[in-house]
Amino acid sequence: MKKFLLAFAFLAFFFTFPANAAAESVKNFSARYELPESGIISVTETVDYDFGSLYRHGIYRYIPYEYTLDNGEKVYINISKIDVTDDIGSSVLYEKSTSYGNVVLKIGDPDRTISGKHTYVISYQVKGGLRYYESGDEFYWNVNGTGWNVPVEGVSATVTFPKSVSESEVRMACFTGTYGATDKCASSNISGNVVTFGDSGLLAKEGLSIDVGFPKGTFEVVSAGFMGSGISSTVIGLLVLVAFAIPAFVFIYMLRHWWKHGRDPKGRGTIIAEYSPPDGMTPIEVGTMLDNRVDNKDISAEIIYLATKGYLKIRKEEKKFLSGQDYTLIKLKELKGGTPFDQTLFSGIFGAGNEVKMSSLKDDFYTHVFSIKTSVHDKLVTDGYFKSKVSTTIGKYIGIGVAFGIVGSGLAGLTGIFTSGVTAFIFIPSFIVSTLIIMGFGIAMPARTEKGVLAKEKVLGLREYMKVAESDRIKFHNAPEKTPKKFEELLPYAMALSVEKEWAKQFEGIYKGTPGWYDDPSGRMFVPIVFVNNMNSFASSVTSNMVAPPSSSSSGFSGGGGFSGGGFGGGGGGSW
Repeated sequence: MKKFLLAFAFLAFFFTFPANAAAESVKNFSARYELPESGIISVTETVDYDFGSLYRHGIYRYIPYEYTLDNGEKVYINISKIDVTDDIGSSVLYEKSTSYGNVVLKIGDPDRTISGKHTYVISYQVKGGLRYYESGDEFYWNVNGTGWNVPVEGVSATVTFPKSVSESEVRMACFTGTYGATDKCASSNISGNVVTFGDSGLLAKEGLSIDVGFPKGTFEVVSAGFMGSGISSTVIGLLVLVAFAIPAFVFIYMLRHWWKHGRDPKGRGTIIAEYSPPDGMTPIEVGTMLDNRVDNKDISAEIIYLATKGYLKIRKEEKKFLSGQDYTLIKLKELKGGTPFDQTLFSGIFGAGNEVKMSSLKDDFYTHVFSIKTSVHDKLVTDGYFKSKVSTTIGKYIGIGVAFGIVGSGLAGLTGIFTSGVTAFIFIPSFIVSTLIIMGFGIAMPARTEKGVLAKEKVLGLREYMKVAESDRIKFHNAPEKTPKKFEELLPYAMALSVEKEWAKQFEGIYKGTPGWYDDPSGRMFVPIVFVNNMNSFASSVTSNMVAPPSSSSSGFSGGGGFSGGGFGGGGGGSW
């Protein structure tokens, strides 16, 4: 029996030894707090850490600088003048960063591993760490914090306060355990102007909090500065003024720049009714002349234009249950000559065959859209309507705006490293707004020539002619007779100019036959306004199946964290 018990004891020790040897813990966490009358707190934390038989680079220590009170208010402390040494005062390598309201210290050498017991002495200065009430001043601090993922075998705190305060005027209390625990700590004592607290045997996620009260006015009122940055409200005010001044200056500069370089020359100033597009322009050109952009509706209007010219036929397919409306485009003859953008449009549609369902173009046609838009802009410049290519001009200012925003935000973020992120918080929105201002003016920068202004006025005159009611038509002189041919001829232009419904209403009772370039198998009676609605449905189908690129799924990530306790300080740590 004795041999059996000895063997069992040996096996038990053998199997538990590696686990015990490998176990990590904080052997002792001792903190000293110097509280001078200036109210600026000096903190020294000595962490005796035992890595056991594990090999690690060092420890990390995080301390919150942002706290949320019970009423939801956010308050901050400022942590500065950080230094880390070993037990003999030699400097220890560390990296400082901020994350989710915490100052994070990653202590140790990434190129070297250690094991066993090591001591780290962390010192820093705190502004805003005292509370000021009518009943008195208070130092309420979480010593080690409840964020340690290893046991803390011993923890102690020493608070030194001004000698002008007598022992009888000091109130003190301490608590230990997990967050929210109200258990009293094992020891607390006051002697002269020094208060000490201590406890032992804390498990992971358990901490010591101390609360020391003093007579009102013991300490000067010290602010942590804006968001715990340590920067005074006066400096913050100046930074905010500068941040507001940047987009204001950019706006004024861009306004003057547009006034000198982006305005159109003066035209006739009077819009006169026009009965045909200027200079034989196609619908896509007319739409672009109006607003400087090749819109999706301009592209769909151009397809209808090619249909009215006999190059293709549009067939409306029967709508299937729970599916969108589809159309088939049928090539009737080759497009010989024509503009470069019509050639690209036509070949993009019928590259796969002479009869193409629009839904089958969804994954391919969108690749031609940029070329189509570029060709339209090129032709308008070549024909003398614009001083420079619209897309190039807009692209230039978008590029300038983006570069300005990236460089400015980068500088704000870089200086934010030294200002606890304050300059980034204040200036990055300023640069974003400035970027949007530059880009906004960039859209308005493409300027027309005198010929272009006259053409735009003629486009407006054409739109005016197509949208007016019959009762107002007497104002027009020599207006052409309203015929089915005239309806079809100008319908694509009416769609490009967004007056197709007004144009259709003028042909009620006049146009009764379905156009030869459009096929509707439903056999419904032809009504111009219904036909126009079908054309709008066709235009929507063009946008979704031809112009818009295929959709792709994306996923996002968001996270959060932080700690708020009964007092300031706290946080936690572990090894890495």
